[in-house]
Amino acid sequence: MPLALFGLNVSDLVADLVRGLVDLLVPDFAAGWATALVTGLVAVPDVTGPGFARVDALRTDLTGVGFGLLGPCLVAGGLQARLAGFASG
Repeated sequence: MPLALFGLNVSDLVADLVRGLVDLLVPDFAAGWATALVTGLVAVPDVTGPGFARVDALRTDLTGVGFGLLGPCLVAGGLQARLAGFASG
């Protein structure tokens, strides 16, 4: 099951869009291979599988770095708002 952002599967949307454009612009005898070509070009592999162990480890590490930076960014933003006078009633 592919990961979908906000319930939208981007690969299916792109495939449907490309299929529609190809059907409109290209005769029917060439539509099949053209759609397969473009769908293959925009397909993103599942990097959480065993074949991409290092990429998955990098993804996990960068997610941790992102959450680690979230706290200091919130503190810096709060200090900036406080020093600017927005938080003082």
